[in-house]
Amino acid sequence: MCAETAEQIAVYLNSGVVVVHIVGGWSDAVLRSLQATVSSLMAAGHFDIVLNMAAVTGFPGPEASWLDGFAALGTSLRRRCGTLDVVGTVDQIKNAMQRGAAGCWRWAFSEQEAICRVKGLPNAGFGLSSLARVRRA
Repeated sequence: MCAETAEQIAVYLNSGVVVVHIVGGWSDAVLRSLQATVSSLMAAGHFDIVLNMAAVTGFPGPEASWLDGFAALGTSLRRRCGTLDVVGTVDQIKNAMQRGAAGCWRWAFSEQEAICRVKGLPNAGFGLSSLARVRRA
């Protein structure tokens, strides 16, 4: 990883799934570092990867080439029967959908949703919920 991006990218396990978490501002150096990190993980045998980008600031719009870099990562993982799940904000997901890049990876609104999808588990803790009291008549 580049020295300037070493603190922005963290790699850890969540329920046995590799999570790459990016914090801070977005730049081409971060994208290159991310591509190198994911390539290293794939070389080590990790083919189900969650990329958490919800805390990224200064995220580029739909016209930027960052989507092409993500498409290459998603395609590489798919060739090896793996998946790339990307956790993002509503605006990030909306920008990517406008560009038509939804087919290369799967979007999620939370890390928990992405982990459950990778493991094939129902995500009971995700979604809107409301509490109601029932009165007896």
